[in-house]
Amino acid sequence: MKKIFDFILKRYQIFIATFILLTAFIISRLPFFIYLPIVGFHPDTPDYFMPVVVINNGLLPKFGLLPPLYPLFLYFIGYLSNNILSVVIVQNLISFTVSLFYIAVIYKIKKNLTVWASLSFFVFFMSSYSIAFDTMLTTESIYASSLILIAALSLLSLNYKNKYIWISFSLALILPFLIRPNGFVIFFLLFLFILFMYVNDYPRRLYVYLIVPLVIVLVLGVIYNYITLSQPIPDRIMTYLPFTEKKDKYQMSLDNYQGKEKPFSKEKIKAISDSIYGYIAEASRRQVESGEIKLYKNKFLKFLIFFNAISYDSRTFYYAELNRRYNDFYINDYIKNTNWNEFNVVFISENFKKLMFKNYYDNLPPINFYQNADFKNTNSKINKSYLLKAYTLYYNYLFMYFFRTKFFILTLSIIFIFSLIRFYQSRFKDINSFYVFFLIAILASTALFFTLTGFNTGSWRYVYPTEFIYYLVPVFIPFLFNFKKKKNSHAQQ
Repeated sequence: MKKIFDFILKRYQIFIATFILLTAFIISRLPFFIYLPIVGFHPDTPDYFMPVVVINNGLLPKFGLLPPLYPLFLYFIGYLSNNILSVVIVQNLISFTVSLFYIAVIYKIKKNLTVWASLSFFVFFMSSYSIAFDTMLTTESIYASSLILIAALSLLSLNYKNKYIWISFSLALILPFLIRPNGFVIFFLLFLFILFMYVNDYPRRLYVYLIVPLVIVLVLGVIYNYITLSQPIPDRIMTYLPFTEKKDKYQMSLDNYQGKEKPFSKEKIKAISDSIYGYIAEASRRQVESGEIKLYKNKFLKFLIFFNAISYDSRTFYYAELNRRYNDFYINDYIKNTNWNEFNVVFISENFKKLMFKNYYDNLPPINFYQNADFKNTNSKINKSYLLKAYTLYYNYLFMYFFRTKFFILTLSIIFIFSLIRFYQSRFKDINSFYVFFLIAILASTALFFTLTGFNTGSWRYVYPTEFIYYLVPVFIPFLFNFKKKKNSHAQQ
């Protein structure tokens, strides 16, 4: 029996892995699309739509506040479909596709780890945060996908010297920078890769394949910024740099809009901005005085807190986040008031709301459409759903009590130290050790970026895109034990 099982597992690894990944998406996403397909809107969502409005006005958009990729993504999806749910569908398809691509890469490089890699993504995509961001109009979903793509192509590049793989890796490296301002960390990752190549005497042509495509995109971005902003570096990037002017986010929003009709009222936004920052400052002061939160000035301590963010409680998606969306749309008249939350309230023009909400604006499904999904009604269809019961069972008894714990922080730390030892023993030439180090560097550099730039330490929104690394790195323990000192012995042309 064991021989039969081993034969099936070995012969059909890729199919089993695909089935595992598909199961995660069916259990976690299908209840959303069947019962409560309400797209999530974030306080930053209007900023992503502003360049879309500008393009529709026949003008070149400015990207001084936010990088261009997500607004352009929204524009092209909106061009193809009038249903805002299409954005969510595409984001989920991208998440599934890049993770499946990663599994295919593992199958090619280290076949016996294929199923384990798929299980790590199963854990990641069953997270509440993963479902929330894949169904929300923010950058987190495609940002996380870009990091998974980088993880896959970096592994391929380390094992093959094919120019198309290296060019693809170069273009993938620039994606996070084009999606979110904190994508700045890719330059550190690029530096690590170049350093490893230098130590291992990689051919010069590989330097060209790795650096030139990325630099071309950067130069084109600088030229475009100079044409549209009259400066090479966007204002938002400038706010991260020392000794530069720190502009208010709302002012940057207004500065980056062009067109006859302003989506925001400057006077109202100024008053709202002042009241919001005053409210946040007062709320923070009360929380600190009561001991509810602590303000850590020590940078190293802040850095450690970011690593601990995985063990923070996460909001259950189906019984909290979706319930909030339901209340926003139907109870609080979300579209008419556009009151995002107590921290960020923006008054938006009617035309701007029509663009953002699209099918919600003129044709919001009647309230009885969602009555069968009422969470308070134990007889509702969603509460009777076997998929939701399966997800809830997993989330309550596995995810929260095993996967989202300090156990994975400890595991990651041990593997990191072990990989450094192996890397040193090989005189910095072992590919497997470097790859594990590179994965952890993605997470560590993100935490370091937010620590140094003063963002709210430990924020789940900023840490979430790197969470898959906690579950993926342990898969490569056999890589480290199968240690070979022979220099790049399995790199292929």
